[in-house]
Amino acid sequence: MNPPTRRIKAMVAVDRWLYRKDGSDYGPISTDELLEVIEQRKIDLTTPVCQTRDRRWGPAAEHAILRDYYEKCQVRWRAQALDTEAEAHARRLARARQHRRRFVTLVMVGGLVAAGLAAYIIWRLGQAQPLGMNRLARIPQVEVLPVVESPRGEPPRVALVQEVVVPRLSEPETYDTAGIAMEGDGQAPQTVSKMTFDEEGQVATIPASELQRVLDTARANLKPCAMDAWRRDSAFTGTRISFTVTPGALTGITVSEEVKRNAAFKACIKTALGRVSVPVYKGGDRRVTIPISLGN
Repeated sequence: MNPPTRRIKAMVAVDRWLYRKDGSDYGPISTDELLEVIEQRKIDLTTPVCQTRDRRWGPAAEHAILRDYYEKCQVRWRAQALDTEAEAHARRLARARQHRRRFVTLVMVGGLVAAGLAAYIIWRLGQAQPLGMNRLARIPQVEVLPVVESPRGEPPRVALVQEVVVPRLSEPETYDTAGIAMEGDGQAPQTVSKMTFDEEGQVATIPASELQRVLDTARANLKPCAMDAWRRDSAFTGTRISFTVTPGALTGITVSEEVKRNAAFKACIKTALGRVSVPVYKGGDRRVTIPISLGN
């Protein structure tokens, strides 16, 4: 981010100021000291101030030097707020990845313990000895029945078994596509759980007019983010922003390598795309890429 603009020097070195806050007057102070009070957010443009030479009270917005400096401070405050939000988002993502790794480790350890226990039970069953029930109770001997020969000339009877017809299983008309990952940057893969078909057998999706409206709104919301990124770094010339249009929301937001480390820009586009209104429709998702290019 570019270094903050230094405060504007006082036009007249002998100017002294008073400001009124919470019913009390403070001062006299120099112009530089008054600008420092504004930068510390102790007063704003509505705060009554006056110069000691004329004692005419009025809001700070009436003085151009105070008004211009307050506007520059607002730009810097917004940039600091975006940086703070981006850093907090990065910390939340780091904690989520850490919890996910711990969960996967616990699942793997549990699976290994269960597999070891199952192997031990199988081995013990293979080593088991007879219980010796034949020693406790007398097992009667079964005599073999005599074989009855069929009379000569008469073949043995053959019992006919009625044929059972098993119906053939049919293939399903739709297929579950869960597990096909969408593009992402260190995020959980985006998946489409089921394809939806209309009456003519075509894949149902968002209407073209609604999709165009969503894209136009997204472009309009992303433009201030690109301009703010250029103001922060003049080397910024553009990037590619991709997202998935799903029923009711935009998900799976990704950016190209140029802005991979620009946390403030990524936080801005997340907020901008979150304000885009997407209709709730019945159909599949649409993956969209919007290129952003800034000329010299």
